[in-house]
Amino acid sequence: MNTKRNKDSNLYEDGHAIKNLEYNEAAGAKKTVEVGGALEYLGAVDAFAGMKVEAGAQLYILNLSGALGYIAISDAVIGAAPAAPAEGIFPVFDSGEFTAYSTGSNTNIRTSVATLHVYKLVDSTVVRVNP
Repeated sequence: MNTKRNKDSNLYEDGHAIKNLEYNEAAGAKKTVEVGGALEYLGAVDAFAGMKVEAGAQLYILNLSGALGYIAISDAVIGAAPAAPAEGIFPVFDSGEFTAYSTGSNTNIRTSVATLHVYKLVDSTVVRVNP
């Protein structure tokens, strides 16, 4: 016996099917389907100079040094490379995985070693409130 589990109708739609999300019969047009943000490589942040980023950036740090590293996140220029945990200084473990931190209102970062590779999440999501 051949049976079809869903009917082709505008009343019955499988919410998990990408074609139903991509095309809306009621609106009559193709829609853009965002899959998610992408990571932009900012570089191996020089422990001697640091780097400026925009406030609210979501950072992903990859530690390739073979040892524990640190990242300092501050609203002021960071004078010295971070060497131990403190206020605004966070550990980056050598696990082969990304460590995520948000800059909040801060705009300056500096790492303990130049083998900490920093990536920024680029996400074009816009939250809108319609009246």
